[in-house]
Amino acid sequence: MLKNLDQPKTFTMKISSSLTKIANALSEMSRFLEGFHLNESFLAKSRVVLRELLANAIQHGNYSKVEQTISIDAEFIEYHCLRISVNDSGDGFDHRLYGLNKPIAANGMKGRGSYLVRSLTDKMEFNQSGNCITVYLSLSAINDIG
Repeated sequence: MLKNLDQPKTFTMKISSSLTKIANALSEMSRFLEGFHLNESFLAKSRVVLRELLANAIQHGNYSKVEQTISIDAEFIEYHCLRISVNDSGDGFDHRLYGLNKPIAANGMKGRGSYLVRSLTDKMEFNQSGNCITVYLSLSAINDIG
C-alpha cells in the first residue's frame, strides 16, 4: 500500500526522442515514486520497465527523430498498482502480430526489451494503433517479496 497519500498520485512528462533524455525521465519518475516511501525492489523494477519502454519508443516508435516527442504518464490506481503509459509520435505497429512474450532472434537480443517488460509487469496493453503501451505494476506483489 502507498504511504504519504498527501502527495499527488499522478506523474506526467514529455521528452524529445533522444536516448540522452532517458536518464532525466528516470530521475524525475524516481523522485515522484520516492515520495511514497516504496521499497527499493519496486523502485528498481519501475526504473527498468520505464527505461525499456522509453528506449523502445525512441528507437522503434519515433526512429530517434529528435523533433518527435514521447509522453510519459504514471498513476497509482486504488493505492495498490502503478500504471505507466508511454506514447510515441510514430505510426505504431500491429502488436498482435509481433511475438512479445519471448525474444525472437537466435541470439536473444531482438525483442529483449519487450520480453523484459512483460516479465516485470503484471499486465501490458497497447492502444489500437500500437504507438502507446500501458503497463501495470502491482505494489502488493513487490511488497510481499521486499
